[in-house]
Amino acid sequence: MAYAHKDRKTGLTKKQEAFVQAYIGKGHGDVTRSAEIAGYEASSKESFMTVGRDLLRKPHVVAEIKRLRDERVRADTLTRVERLKHLTDIVLNPNAKDADRIRAIEVLCKMEGDFIERRLVESKTEVSFADRRRAMRVLLGDEEAIAAARLLAERTKAANRLIEKPN
Repeated sequence: MAYAHKDRKTGLTKKQEAFVQAYIGKGHGDVTRSAEIAGYEASSKESFMTVGRDLLRKPHVVAEIKRLRDERVRADTLTRVERLKHLTDIVLNPNAKDADRIRAIEVLCKMEGDFIERRLVESKTEVSFADRRRAMRVLLGDEEAIAAARLLAERTKAANRLIEKPN
């Protein structure tokens, strides 16, 4: 019995490589169709499906499919530097619409962290001393928790008095 020649880099036979190419290409992830396209011999659709499923149980076949998919994603996706360059080109293009240029500047600023979004969150919910103490116990332990809860309650009361006091 002759053994099929395996590629040194991937460890795949030529038919396995053809299956991988078909699986990520014309077969669109369909194991039955991919096995058929790759040239495997089978008497029925069920047999092609069995061949395809068997191939997907082989770690080196799955690894090659993942590698090729990742490679395609990287090829189709702009890197951060490419996105920055593209947006900068829009900003510097004198023929671009002002709205497009302004939007590109906004996106560049967001990408670089120049904008800080601030939101005021108000709550009218009262938290009991017992709830504070329980939370602090979890974080700090018994003695420190009781002291921290008391301090928090005092500061909360003082802050509420300042807020309620008219100028």
